[in-house]
Amino acid sequence: MNPKSLGVLSLLFVILASTCAIADKETKDPQWLSRAQEQTLSDSVPPPPAVGSAEDQADLAKVLEIQKSRTPAMIAECKRDETFSYKLFEDVYGKNLTPDHAPKFNQFLKNVMAITRTINETAKNKYKRLRPYQQHPDQVHALFKVTGYSYPSGHAMGSYTLAVVLGTLLPNKQQALLDRAAQIAQSRVDAGVHNPSDIKEGEVLGRATGNAILASPGFQHDLVAATKELGQ
Repeated sequence: MNPKSLGVLSLLFVILASTCAIADKETKDPQWLSRAQEQTLSDSVPPPPAVGSAEDQADLAKVLEIQKSRTPAMIAECKRDETFSYKLFEDVYGKNLTPDHAPKFNQFLKNVMAITRTINETAKNKYKRLRPYQQHPDQVHALFKVTGYSYPSGHAMGSYTLAVVLGTLLPNKQQALLDRAAQIAQSRVDAGVHNPSDIKEGEVLGRATGNAILASPGFQHDLVAATKELGQ
């Protein structure tokens, strides 16, 4: 290949990479919350129970109690919810709302997940709490291994944020969405990958994040498009 052709290919590569970076930034940053707002939400998370404290021991006791009473149905639910996605709610909002049939709706939920991921990971990296099976490897037998820290629970936070936001789009399904969020959160304790206090704080942070998103002018603007797509 001659130098001129290589130069053209290099230029095309740079343009493509820049385009992908911009698209990726838009997916990760819907501009519903400012960085300062996200940091404030993350900073609102109190420290986890101190290692060896009464609450920490209560966490372990509950995890071990559940571990002894796991049923096949509980195990199936844990594995169903193992990988977090807004699609874990599709039994509630409707499996017909696929990316092909409702692209704005699906992008809407991807935006919610991007925001919760940023806030949750900031809090987790601040406190660095180990997961139950990591802190007590001889006692806790997790159904599967998970990367990242334990507190606050990302599944719990993301689920409750989605439930709050989806409840605005689908008010008649609001309680069903919250019930599903609780089920997803509990599955993490049942699986041995989170403590009860992890999912408790995840719920608090998730609800707070959902309410902050609802108050965002950018969210309200995008809500109109998503609502129209659903024919509401």
